[in-house]
Amino acid sequence: MGVHFSPLEVLYFCALFSLPFFGGLALLCWISAMLLQKRSAGPAKVLRRIAYVSTGVFAAGGLYVLLTLVGWSIRGRLNAVALRLDEQRHTHALTNPVTLADGVLPAGTSVYESDDGKLQNAWLYVPVVFDGVQIKDGLTFSGTGRIQGRVTLVRDQRIEGVPCNAGKPVELAWGRLSACTLSMSYQAFDKTWPAGTYVTRDHGATFFRLPGASESEKY
Repeated sequence: MGVHFSPLEVLYFCALFSLPFFGGLALLCWISAMLLQKRSAGPAKVLRRIAYVSTGVFAAGGLYVLLTLVGWSIRGRLNAVALRLDEQRHTHALTNPVTLADGVLPAGTSVYESDDGKLQNAWLYVPVVFDGVQIKDGLTFSGTGRIQGRVTLVRDQRIEGVPCNAGKPVELAWGRLSACTLSMSYQAFDKTWPAGTYVTRDHGATFFRLPGASESEKY
């Protein structure tokens, strides 16, 4: 994937990288002109003209770089403000419990909804139970209302029969277990996998990575 720059960004980088050249050239010409002033007026005059031009280009480039940085800073602040306003507009506390595909969000839960009213995020003030799993803190939902992404377990517990460690990242995909670290030994595929083994599921296939093994060493 290539990196693409806008014309203004290209101009900014050209101005930025040219500053040392034109600044050094202007300084060199001014010093040389002063040294040659008494001995040779003609070359000194030429050097002063080059110095004037170099100084002007240096000043113009420096001003452009400065204004660009100020503009980017202002744009960044405006974007941050817009994001906060958007979050405030879409975030509210539930006045009544909301029943989803795998569980119920209690009243008082802070939620974020998209423009079309679909639930995207929830911030829990009390643990909830979704599909038999006790979860706390924040949740992210798919468009169908199922949990999507990383969750925080209240304690070590089994998800779809897999003993998951609450102290390690646990991932769900559309409400189903996607990845977790074993909290205890687990029997699967005629083998006992020790605690600490990282389990991932992808399109019906299950993979195991033993503690200390690299990403490529999966079974």
